Amino acid sequence: MDRYNFSENEYSDEDEEFYFFDSIKPQEQKDGEEKKQKEIEARMVSSITTRLTDLNDFNMIKVDQCELNKQYLKEYLQSLFDLTLKLRKNRNNGDSLDSANALKEDGSALDKINKEKAENRHFKKLQEAIFKKIESSLFKEYSKSSNPFYLNLFFIENSNDFKSNKFTSVACLIAKTFDKWVSQEENYDFVKKFHVTPDIKIDAFSVATRHNLLLLDWIAKAYQLNHNNEFIIPYLKYKTKDFDFKDKAIIISTLHLHDHFSCEEIVLPLLFQDKLNIIDKYLNKSSKQQQLFVKILDQMCDKNSSISSFLYKCPIKDVKIDKLNRKNLSKLAIRMIKMYSIDPAFCPNITNQKFFKNLRYLMYRRYIEKSISYAPWQDLISECLEQADYLIEGFLGMLYDHMDFKEMNFWIKKLNLDPEILPDYIQSSVKDYKKKEHKEDSCIDDNTVSNQFYQLKVDESKIKLIDTIKDFHDFLIEIELLSQEKEFLFVGVDTEWKPTCVMGINIEESKKVALFQIATNEHIYLIDLCALSDTFDEIDSHLMAHKFLNNKKIIKLGYGFTNDIKMLSHSFINMHDLENFRSTVIDLAFVADQLKKMNLALFSKVVIQETDEKVTNEKGLSELVRVCLGKPLNKEEQISNWEKRPLRKSQIQYAALDAFCLIEIFDFLKERTREMNIEFDFFKCIGKKYKHGGSSTKIEKAEKKTQAPQQSKIEPSNYVINEHKIRVNDIKFICDNMLGGLGRELRRLGIDTVILKNESDHSDVAKIARRESRYAISSGLPFNIIRNQLPEGKCIHAINKSAKEQAAHILNIFNIEVKRCNAGSFTILNKEQIKSLWFMEKSKQNSEKTFDNQYDYLNDKDLMSKVDIENFCLQTPARPIIDLNQLFESTIKVMDTYFICDGCGQIYWEGPHWQNIKSRFAYAISSNN
Repeated sequence: MDRYNFSENEYSDEDEEFYFFDSIKPQEQKDGEEKKQKEIEARMVSSITTRLTDLNDFNMIKVDQCELNKQYLKEYLQSLFDLTLKLRKNRNNGDSLDSANALKEDGSALDKINKEKAENRHFKKLQEAIFKKIESSLFKEYSKSSNPFYLNLFFIENSNDFKSNKFTSVACLIAKTFDKWVSQEENYDFVKKFHVTPDIKIDAFSVATRHNLLLLDWIAKAYQLNHNNEFIIPYLKYKTKDFDFKDKAIIISTLHLHDHFSCEEIVLPLLFQDKLNIIDKYLNKSSKQQQLFVKILDQMCDKNSSISSFLYKCPIKDVKIDKLNRKNLSKLAIRMIKMYSIDPAFCPNITNQKFFKNLRYLMYRRYIEKSISYAPWQDLISECLEQADYLIEGFLGMLYDHMDFKEMNFWIKKLNLDPEILPDYIQSSVKDYKKKEHKEDSCIDDNTVSNQFYQLKVDESKIKLIDTIKDFHDFLIEIELLSQEKEFLFVGVDTEWKPTCVMGINIEESKKVALFQIATNEHIYLIDLCALSDTFDEIDSHLMAHKFLNNKKIIKLGYGFTNDIKMLSHSFINMHDLENFRSTVIDLAFVADQLKKMNLALFSKVVIQETDEKVTNEKGLSELVRVCLGKPLNKEEQISNWEKRPLRKSQIQYAALDAFCLIEIFDFLKERTREMNIEFDFFKCIGKKYKHGGSSTKIEKAEKKTQAPQQSKIEPSNYVINEHKIRVNDIKFICDNMLGGLGRELRRLGIDTVILKNESDHSDVAKIARRESRYAISSGLPFNIIRNQLPEGKCIHAINKSAKEQAAHILNIFNIEVKRCNAGSFTILNKEQIKSLWFMEKSKQNSEKTFDNQYDYLNDKDLMSKVDIENFCLQTPARPIIDLNQLFESTIKVMDTYFICDGCGQIYWEGPHWQNIKSRFAYAISSNN
């Protein structure tokens, strides 16, 4: 006790009582609590049947005017168990089918699947029949019982498989049947006569949690355990003291007792064990717990707090420490806020981090990626800064990091900031900038690359902005008349909405379309749903659905349109089901994917090489426009504030082109398939969703297994191919770590190829490919992962063959010309000339002369015109150093002619070495031919 030092001044006997550890309770109170605890323990541990049996007549159970003969009970339950036992045996033996329908074991995989399905159908019918018989029998017993609530508990507790953890056990069937019987209207008056007392509820809770929790839902509903149940709490705490947190959460949630337990008791342990699905179910019925949990997550995301301190408060086993980082916790909190519509004010730390993340993203798009023009960037920055004043200083700090003092000065003026209240480093930077008096020019020229992108080929007068109800009704009349003139009217459709990067945590308000673009061959209609929102009513939504969206004569052409349909469902009044609309849409992403698999050369009109960095990393619709129409789309206006009015001219041009190019792509694909005699039914693509690498059905997989092995053939890896030959210096690759042999083979051919390290992740292939403008090569499952992260045609699927055959496949796809050396041209020297060079090289290295050099090379005009003797290099533009390291005296004595590469200085001669090289790379030469 030495470590407990208490001074007399710390407390006063007169003012208050002092307790060293626990408050001293009267003996009578202690005895009462111990007695209560023993009663709870006895109630939870002992069997109801044993506890309520009359000791004078052990074979007769008497309780609450309910008499049951134990022998009858035992025999009755045994008969129910025998029925289910018969069902299990039937299932295990697998002989439920008649011999006429039985199939041989050596049948095909497809036959086995059909057999299994037939057996399942037969078993299901037998199961339904047995369950119906059990249900009918139990209904009769409940209806003639003097207390069906106790009778049901006796049935469950005395069933042979009460401890079984299966939904098909007799105990589960009884509990499910009683719940159904109680809820039937014809039994309402009979059930109403019985008052479900607290004693019955406690017994029901004991039975429901005795061995497993499979019975809990049915018993809780039938015995009304989920309301007026505070008296169960002591029993619940005793019962669950040794339960894991998952079972505790299930019980508390089922009984609606959330408010009697703190988040630290239940929810935090589940979080530390990464049981998020249990947390969702637990919090679903308690708004108070939802808010408390979000608050705790916000505290854990505070940079000044330590997650380990929360772990210390709640010591548990099996902590998933790798999942407990601020990024994951922040995502979880945001998901909770969206799911339960919680006010973001409950999590200020995460809200602040989200705002700064949005700012950093916009800075990245502008200064690093350079994929957004100045006007939309400025609008979005203004939108972000309006969310909180404290963001301004952080934003100015980001501009300082990018050394854009002109922009910093602009925003200080725009926001009317007093420079004196800003940090010193910002003040000094702005003062220095003003002294230099820079010209007012933008930090990035937004118009320098406009000619490199695809342009709208429709006159501006053909673009109609629909922002009044009258214009909207006129559009519906016009589009309906156009659809009547043709068998099918093809229109391009696209949508734009406010980007989430300017929203805080709760982005529900952004789930509406701001602009709906519809393009025909002659006109482009921009329906301004923001402007129409105040006057748009349910009748207008109905007209839109009837005359356009669900009109099957109007075929809508979209690209990756699944998200757009979801957004449209939130944008029109009472229009949450747009499945009929989907049945009129052709997704060109799906069409392109199908055509790509059919024919490699379909999109071969465009040369694969691009020289401008700004257009080499395109993907999605922009890349499809590039390979079909020659140039990519300019996506700088994609991330714009589409809810701000009026729309800028560049926004209108971008929105119009996004819809109109879909018609042009569709026309191109139809024309190319016709030219190449490819049979392709575009109408079969209506309503199809575009998915990368969709999974096969069970039957399709079985059919593939039973098919005879076919001779492997070159797979169409992408739909971009060169019509003209390119040099090995004009292309670069990166191979996945599974394709090291292919990578080394490409290197031997002189092609710049990176091979991913074994310890690296497959996703690193896409990162390196984008950063260094390389084409990625992969296979198998990683191919689908990498392809989704790169523009179309930038990821190649390697064929399943040897490294040489794989390399030949790559050479064929890209039409790469392989020569002896990368430069493709050579300087030819004779025996005497090469001997002189070799002698001079050996002299410089202080080597002994092995033969006399009597050749006067200084008077050899041919040699002097080809070789710079002083620098020992060729007189070609590349001026490579001549490499004589692989040349030997014995070779010089035999060979008469030598070839020196004009690009690298490597020396070649037609000896055995030459023949070996020709033999080694014969496949590459064959590929070129």
